[in-house]
Amino acid sequence: MLNSLRAVARFFQNKIGWNLIGLLLSITIIAIAVVVLVRMLRDIEIDEVYAALRATPLRDIAAAALFVAGGYFTLTFYDWFALRTIGHSEIPYRIAALAGFTSYSIGHNIGATVFTGGAVRYRIYSHHGLDAVEVAKICFVAGLTFGAAALFRPTAAL
Repeated sequence: MLNSLRAVARFFQNKIGWNLIGLLLSITIIAIAVVVLVRMLRDIEIDEVYAALRATPLRDIAAAALFVAGGYFTLTFYDWFALRTIGHSEIPYRIAALAGFTSYSIGHNIGATVFTGGAVRYRIYSHHGLDAVEVAKICFVAGLTFGAAALFRPTAAL
């Protein structure tokens, strides 16, 4: 069984390439997300959306945008921390930021974060010499850190 799996992995690596598989998987995930989004938004009246936006004060929209940007900015540090934890401090922050931002953005918006976020991370980190096991370690450490942060955050109910 193990030899069969290794043969399949060698075939993909030698004939197709893992980067191409990652690209095809990413395109498939994005296509599915677009179809689902179009179906979900089919019944929304655009005039009602514009009316709600016009009724919301500009400072509230700007504050919301600032908090969203700040939230995604902090997500980039989970990957940066995970890279240092597994011993890959040679990978610069800009690569960790790209991987963290895109994997969380796509993973949390599409769903199945473990698969979608992991595929996005693999696509980015494989160009910098990391293999699937190292990317899985990054996903684990980043997920553990994200979970710990969510678990110990102060709540408004207190």
